[in-house]
Amino acid sequence: MATHSSFWLKNIFMFQQPLKFLSKILLGWRAKKRRQTEMIDVTTQFTRIKNGVILLPENATSLPVALEKYDELRRLLKETAFEFIYLKNTSFDFSPEIAKKIKFVEKQDVTFFGAPTKAFMQTYTDRPFDLLIDLNDDFEVFATFFASICEAKLRVCLSNPHREAFYNFQVNPFGAKTLTNKYDVLLKYLAKAISPVKKPTTFQPV
Repeated sequence: MATHSSFWLKNIFMFQQPLKFLSKILLGWRAKKRRQTEMIDVTTQFTRIKNGVILLPENATSLPVALEKYDELRRLLKETAFEFIYLKNTSFDFSPEIAKKIKFVEKQDVTFFGAPTKAFMQTYTDRPFDLLIDLNDDFEVFATFFASICEAKLRVCLSNPHREAFYNFQVNPFGAKTLTNKYDVLLKYLAKAISPVKKPTTFQPV
């Protein structure tokens, strides 16, 4: 029985890998068609943020770390009304604040290639967000497709070459080994963008 299960899981993994590769190709074509030419004053944009959407990690083991860091993010963006999207509809003890505003992505919401369906996106395209934050620490098909379609003014993620065309605020974690440390770097740069330190005025001697 265990041998059969291992064989089945191995075949699922082998099937998923080519799909992920094809999804990266599709995103590459999408990037060429919709190459970003936008110029954004990030600091000014952060002062205008009223609402945002957070893409929670698809990796279930990363979820508790992301939610722990959300408390720090909330302190940075106190006036922002956040919504949440979570691909895996598994049981988790979300806080009341998040539980009221979370959208679980169901099987019917995902295309063969792992992208969100048109029906799913209709919920979001009619009300664009000021801010999107992707808390996946690596390329994830659904999240990247969502960011490529969503009209959020600011789209934030940890840097990854397969999604750089669709996010306009990317943070390189500079070799941080743990997910906690990666989020710490992300929060550090968000804090700097939200409240930049003004350089002291230099006076010339008379």
